[in-house]
Amino acid sequence: MKKISLIALLLLALLVACNNNSESTEATAEYLKIQLKEKKSLLKELEGEIANILLQLEQLDTLNQSQLTTVTVDTMTLTDFFHFVDLQATILPENEVLVTPEISGRIQKLYVREGQKVSKGQKIGDLDVQSLLSQRSELETQYSLAKDLLSRQEGLWKEKIGSELQYLEAKNTVERLEKSIATLDLTINKASVYAPANGVVLQLNAKEGELASPGLPIVSIVSSKELKVVAELPETYLTRVKIGDKLQVLFPALQQEQPATIKLIGSVINPANRTFKIEASIKADANDLIKPNMMVKVKINDFSLENTLVLPLPLVQQEISGKKYVMIVDYSGERPKSLKRYIQTGKAFVNKTVVESGLEPGDIVVVEGARGLVSGAYLNILNYAEASKIF
Repeated sequence: MKKISLIALLLLALLVACNNNSESTEATAEYLKIQLKEKKSLLKELEGEIANILLQLEQLDTLNQSQLTTVTVDTMTLTDFFHFVDLQATILPENEVLVTPEISGRIQKLYVREGQKVSKGQKIGDLDVQSLLSQRSELETQYSLAKDLLSRQEGLWKEKIGSELQYLEAKNTVERLEKSIATLDLTINKASVYAPANGVVLQLNAKEGELASPGLPIVSIVSSKELKVVAELPETYLTRVKIGDKLQVLFPALQQEQPATIKLIGSVINPANRTFKIEASIKADANDLIKPNMMVKVKINDFSLENTLVLPLPLVQQEISGKKYVMIVDYSGERPKSLKRYIQTGKAFVNKTVVESGLEPGDIVVVEGARGLVSGAYLNILNYAEASKIF
């Protein structure tokens, strides 16, 4: 009995303990649910406040952006500067051969035309030598008569008839006529004019039917492969160019260009326009499109400077006083802002100028948006992709 009672007491105690734990667990869960609800309510209020703050910040940022000046920039670096002088020039043949007849006569036939290629020894033209042929015919008649007379005198002289003087005179007449005919034949053979060299017919200086004579060219021949460019420079450039200087030859009609080297500088100043001549050899193109007398442009590098600062001319602004300046970016504050920087410029060419003082390598120069920009303005700096959509 005592044992059963003890067991019963133990079971009763265990049951009471379980009931107490169950009540405690239920109380803790209820408390946590209340806490969770309160926290969620507080979180919702905080999210609303955060959204309001973000909206105010966005409005303030939009206001600040509207007060910024949008620009693009570039960094100053050392580079080389080249100055060129542009001149009109002419293409001429290196060697021009003037074809002249060796005898006088009327031009009977010309076998070439301007622009035609000819080879050395090719017949250029024929002169009318009818008068020379008539003279030869007369000489032939005289020669035949003289030979007959000589034959008779020789027969008489062998028979000791007549004088030796008569024989010698007849012999001399035959020999003289032979030389005259030979000389006349040589002259007649010169009635045909031949090309003295390979090349292209540049110009016909005479026409068929006109009189030609020694010393007066009837045709000029040039080599299409050996050409030169000839230009005239003002005498003020005498100290700026020298033999061996490089130049660029531009062919506007062909949309081509090629480099060349000055090989000759004239030693005489033209008193009419105060210029001197320069020459440079050029290469003929594969299609023979570069022709003598073609007008071209020549660019001569008369000034160069290495490792210097160069600015695009549109970036250089000028005050009423004449002072030149550019707008640079000042990064010393919280936001980048504009700063006026006075500069001294040097030589300029094709929208670029040398900066002699006022800027240093690494300076950030305002490019787009510089016009009208005042010093101290806060800047909104765009990259290239962004700038291409705005400027």
